[in-house]
Amino acid sequence: MFSKHVAVLTSIISDEAIAGGASRVHLLPCGYFQSTDGRPGNVEGVTAQKWRLTMEDAWPIIAALDSKKTSMLCDYEHQTLLAEKNGLPAPAAAWCKKLEWVHGVGLFAVDVQWTEKARAHLKAGEYKYISPVFLFDKETGAVTDLKHFALTNDPGLDCLQPLVAALSQRFSPTTQTKVDLPKELPMNKVLAALGLVASATEDSALTALATLQGQATLATGKDAEIVALKANQFDPTKHIPLSEHTKVAEQLAALTATAETAEQAQLMTAALSDCRILPANEAYWRSQPVAVLRSFLKDAQPLAALKGLQTNGKAPDGDPTKTTLSAEELAVCKNTGLTPEQFIAAKGA
Repeated sequence: MFSKHVAVLTSIISDEAIAGGASRVHLLPCGYFQSTDGRPGNVEGVTAQKWRLTMEDAWPIIAALDSKKTSMLCDYEHQTLLAEKNGLPAPAAAWCKKLEWVHGVGLFAVDVQWTEKARAHLKAGEYKYISPVFLFDKETGAVTDLKHFALTNDPGLDCLQPLVAALSQRFSPTTQTKVDLPKELPMNKVLAALGLVASATEDSALTALATLQGQATLATGKDAEIVALKANQFDPTKHIPLSEHTKVAEQLAALTATAETAEQAQLMTAALSDCRILPANEAYWRSQPVAVLRSFLKDAQPLAALKGLQTNGKAPDGDPTKTTLSAEELAVCKNTGLTPEQFIAAKGA
């Protein structure tokens, strides 16, 4: 019978709600749960030993309320169901238009709008418990629908059977709202993208996400390295073969040597002519690198005394075979290490 799918559960109201009417009320826990009186396992015709509420179970319930134009009712002591029999009014304690699933916690009524009277009851501590009314699958225990909830002070719910009967009449299978749901739940897609099964825990999802973020950071670093390597990789079009480089280097060295030889010959000719270099030292300076020769000649002074003789090439007393050196010329010989004969021969050159 359809009545076997109906359940009424009670749970204590949070301190926040008691303090003045919370905008969020925890209606049903997640996972497997049962009443303190043993339900649903002790209900005739029900094979499920516990109720079950997963994210997959909760999504159609959330979507169903969202698709309705009316709000979900919260009354007092489930009077809405009992009004036809006892004839008493069934005022609302609150209204709710939105449900929310909190992973690892359960199903919440959010943006709950309490009446002023209900707020006063809660502040005064006149109501302590919340009692949701829901439908479930008798074989699996899965919660299939949430009808409404109530403020109550009767955790034992002595009126359970009358409530179930009233619910059976009020909510027949033909009055159930059908909601077109997505083929795959959004969270399932997220878990699948992380490589996890739909029943994965929140901690598993967070761990997988952290791992994925670490891999993404590492991949970004690798991408930067690849870009840098590509920018600096060897480009044959921008380089010449080693053999060509060697050939050009040898040609340059030969040209440099030729230029230095020519420069050295020019410098030596000039230095010998103005006596900055004497014939006795010619061989030495020709063996030196041109840079050393260039540096020496930069500061060397020409020896004007060696360019001519004070006797105009005539020997004293008319003897053309003999010459006499002046004191200045003898000083030059002493400083340069030349004999008078070598000095005279250099002058004659």
